[in-house]
Amino acid sequence: MINKNLYHGLTAFTVIFSFLTICVSKAGMNIAFGLILLTCVVGVSLKQPLLSKEPFQRRISLFSIGLYALGLSVVALSASGLQDLVWFARKGAFLLLVPFLIPLLTAHHDKAFKALLVGLVIAIGYSIYLFLTGQSFGEGRLQSFWDIGRWGEILAYITIMLISLVYCNKSMGIHIRGGLLCLAIVSFCALIASGSRGPMLFFFITLVLFFAFNNRKFFLGLLVVTAVALLVMKESVLFHSIYERVASIFANDNASNNARLLMWRNALGFIEFNIQHSFSTFLFGTGDSSLETLLTQYLNSVGSIEQMQMSVHNQMSLNDFHNLYLDSTIRMGAIFTVGYLSFIGYLLLSLYKMSLNGNILSWMSISLIVTYLGIGTVYSNNLEFQTAIVFFLLALCITWPKLDTSTTDCKKEGTE
Repeated sequence: MINKNLYHGLTAFTVIFSFLTICVSKAGMNIAFGLILLTCVVGVSLKQPLLSKEPFQRRISLFSIGLYALGLSVVALSASGLQDLVWFARKGAFLLLVPFLIPLLTAHHDKAFKALLVGLVIAIGYSIYLFLTGQSFGEGRLQSFWDIGRWGEILAYITIMLISLVYCNKSMGIHIRGGLLCLAIVSFCALIASGSRGPMLFFFITLVLFFAFNNRKFFLGLLVVTAVALLVMKESVLFHSIYERVASIFANDNASNNARLLMWRNALGFIEFNIQHSFSTFLFGTGDSSLETLLTQYLNSVGSIEQMQMSVHNQMSLNDFHNLYLDSTIRMGAIFTVGYLSFIGYLLLSLYKMSLNGNILSWMSISLIVTYLGIGTVYSNNLEFQTAIVFFLLALCITWPKLDTSTTDCKKEGTE
């Protein structure tokens, strides 16, 4: 029979495993979901509190569970059938489970953070191993345990979180802050090596916004250093390929860019078509299993798919719009998408108000969310593993032990 001591050990193992696996395993993330659910069931049997009693944490927990219930209801009301109901129940599971993870993190926060850092070091080490053994992705890009796109996205989230933590948390020892800053720099280098353009771009935009709000000197310095670095990379033989990768973000002759623009136009046209001819599909979505079939029928009615593919060198997808907002609106419908974005908006607004009231570590969560929303403009990450990872990291941030703002006010330091 499980007693409270064994339950405490189980909760510790759950948070350690869940955060260790973030950087190293997709299968591990699935196991983490199962562990959180198992811990929840055991907690019920021992009459342990399942949700946080802290008001803000409890509100977002209830909001998240309600959003999961909304998603199940929307899919059930659509014409997509049982297959898509199972799909959302699995894909959206993080919305249900993260609220139960929050009190576990409150009890084992330090263990979770250390496990995250260990997993990051292991994953970066594996990326270096792939480089040394000549196993890089196409065009010399370096991945790790995750595929190249997800790896770049995860690095962007963790790096911006670490930088925000080091800057705002002056209560940590200088050696700890120095170590975390070094790890953030190494993580940033791994992000550059991954060549993931979207994560690189929106990591930089978030960093600029972070310092624009918190430290004008750093803000101006970052702009100057970035401009100089780009000029040096442009003229450098060693780093010119990185410069070209960055410059390609804004190139109008890049097939990947043009394919995204084409997919966005197709998505907007498909949404308009559904509003006019199938309003229930607009409200409740196509579901996942029917998306490609319905989109293909629409595209054949307005043009030639073959010609579209030829115009972008066959880089147009028929089941992914490479945009969180468009993909969610079409796949999950307008009702769920409005609910989901309202949840994110509520989080962002509440956290910003908390930062104004002296909770400086709210900037960790704000930076994380802004990076996620930015990357969502170029990736369909709405119900993918990387979004579950964002919510895990967000839970870690909002459960961070409170600081003494009289000695750690990063806002004052930045504006004096």
